[in-house]
Amino acid sequence: MTEAKVKNKIKNAENRLRKVENELGNNSINHILHLILSFFTGGLWLIVWLFIGLFHTSDNTLINKITKIENEIDDLYSIEIEG
Repeated sequence: MTEAKVKNKIKNAENRLRKVENELGNNSINHILHLILSFFTGGLWLIVWLFIGLFHTSDNTLINKITKIENEIDDLYSIEIEG
């Protein structure tokens, strides 16, 4: 693999890493807000809250993605150093 390709792959992996880290920072569910909305809608909002809870990406999943990308970046740096 050429040096330019390795550098490009490193850059892409670092961009993916930043995206996932930002997603992790914005990943919490505001339960108080959902409780208030459920109260004012007579419980109808509970259905929405349930779906959000079911399909919400967990922090563990995002942390695993971060670890995988970091390992990929480390591997790419080792290729760049060896090459």
